[in-house]
Amino acid sequence: MTRNCWTENFPSSSNDYTKSFRKKGLIFHRPCHIGDEWAVPVGVPSIFAPFFLMYDRLRQLQKKIILDIEGDTDEWFMKLIRHEAAHSHA
Repeated sequence: MTRNCWTENFPSSSNDYTKSFRKKGLIFHRPCHIGDEWAVPVGVPSIFAPFFLMYDRLRQLQKKIILDIEGDTDEWFMKLIRHEAAHSHA
């Protein structure tokens, strides 16, 4: 399933990752922000997701130029946000 409006889905998706961690006994929450790529900056306990996921037009441009949209599907998005969440606690 491709995301239609990332800005609407992002908060619920970020909550989904914390719910999935809680099910495994891990309780924490990192705020999510928009950045230029998937990242957790050094010294900042936050997750940054790429700005091009915000709008359909930017995703289309990303796909046309780069041929890939990292985190475009719900499953892939959740995998990446969990990965970045782990970095935020390292």
